[in-house]
Amino acid sequence: MKRKCRLILLIVMIPLLTSCWGRTEVIDIALVTGIAIDKGENKNILLSLQIAVPKNLGPQAGKGSGGSETTIVVSEEGQDIMEAYRQIQLKLSREVFFGQSNVLIIGEELATEGVSSVLDFFTRFRQPQLGSTILFAKGKANDKLNLKPQIESMTTEEIREQEKRGAGLEVKVRDFLTRMLADGDEPFASEVSSEPLEKENNSSDMVPSLNGAAIFKGDKLVGWMDDKESRGLLWMRDEFVSGAISLTVPGNEGGGQIGAEILQVSSKIKPTVSKDNVKIKVDSYGEVEIFENSSTFDLNDPENIQKVKKMFEDEVKERLELTVNKAQKELQSDVFGIGHAVYRSNPKLWNDMYKSKWAEVFPEIEIVIATEIKIKGTGFTNQSIIFSNQKD
Repeated sequence: MKRKCRLILLIVMIPLLTSCWGRTEVIDIALVTGIAIDKGENKNILLSLQIAVPKNLGPQAGKGSGGSETTIVVSEEGQDIMEAYRQIQLKLSREVFFGQSNVLIIGEELATEGVSSVLDFFTRFRQPQLGSTILFAKGKANDKLNLKPQIESMTTEEIREQEKRGAGLEVKVRDFLTRMLADGDEPFASEVSSEPLEKENNSSDMVPSLNGAAIFKGDKLVGWMDDKESRGLLWMRDEFVSGAISLTVPGNEGGGQIGAEILQVSSKIKPTVSKDNVKIKVDSYGEVEIFENSSTFDLNDPENIQKVKKMFEDEVKERLELTVNKAQKELQSDVFGIGHAVYRSNPKLWNDMYKSKWAEVFPEIEIVIATEIKIKGTGFTNQSIIFSNQKD
């Protein structure tokens, strides 16, 4: 009986023991925290990996410019990503592991030529990357991996934290691919740049900053939007998360500035489609709370509130029109997904008339923007200090 029990126990335990065979242990892997891909020499691909240094990542590990380095950057060239990856592996004592990487940065030169082959690798590779954030850099992408973190333990961590706060456009690889392959929509993603910590100090440490957008047509980079234009892009797409808006009060109204926090945003694209043309109306709504008032407006006065409301509506409309004009006339890229809205409104007419020539139609269509802004609050006081001083 005892022998029978031991035999059964052995049979049960064998699969548990063998299931670990062939598995790479944690202590044997080189953990990739960020990836940068650039155009290399002689049509090669330059692959750069930011790899964590485990011994320096404890609770008391030095962060940023002080203490030991928490990451290293390793680079190699190859005819394709796989060849460059194999060359990097030859340099390292541990097996490269991409599974925890959450940032992919692509350089300008490579993006201009097209990113299909790069993204194809990440859709096929066994270690998933489709949930990574995709970013683009003017110049070289690997320069951004080499920036020294100042607050977080890694550069890529600082980028991710900026995204969580609503800085930049949070676009995953899977989202970028979906837009790239969709009819009537074009891909975009945040631009990551290098900014000094102190604006007036030329020797100040440089940190990563998300403050613009890379705009694509198909798989090719066609240009850039600045921070204001990229905010307009998010507003138009009804994907705006958080932010602030400031307006300058005209001199005939007393001058000064009024700043507000944007609490809520919604936009609806409404196509009117016929065989002859396409017209688009965009209804945009926002709620704001005023947190700064250096004008002479007394916001206890309902008439002044209405004036400020109209100023905010005009400001938002101007920003959205600026973004639309940039996308339509200069970049000619439908990053708003207007073509997809046309398809939803009339699938048959889209397929018969517009799908095959949307690239030519989009730059010429009329887009009318209507804005409505609701002021939800004026902070703890309605009167500005300047107004009170002038009364005294």
